[in-house]
Amino acid sequence: IAVLDRTKEPGSIGEPLYLDVVSALQGKNLSIIGGRYGLSSKEFTPDMVLAVYKHMQKGGFHGFTVGIEDDLSKLSLPLDEHIQTVPEGTISCKFWGLGS
Repeated sequence: IAVLDRTKEPGSIGEPLYLDVVSALQGKNLSIIGGRYGLSSKEFTPDMVLAVYKHMQKGGFHGFTVGIEDDLSKLSLPLDEHIQTVPEGTISCKFWGLGS
């Protein structure tokens, strides 16, 4: 199980959601790893989901980050592939400042 938190708790033994999941599944003999996403307001994308799945398939380590390039601790997961989740031909628009 990979638990993703959108927070960083310096000095803690784990992030809040990770600790809740570990506590709830205590004694179940499951492998649970925790990681971070969305730091610095980064969007969480399907590419990042794929990176986490690949990380888990390789055995995965606890404390990874996804979506940011952490060149100091080397804990970032690589985003190798781009997943297209929107059907071809879809038009997407964003509008700001409409109305009075």
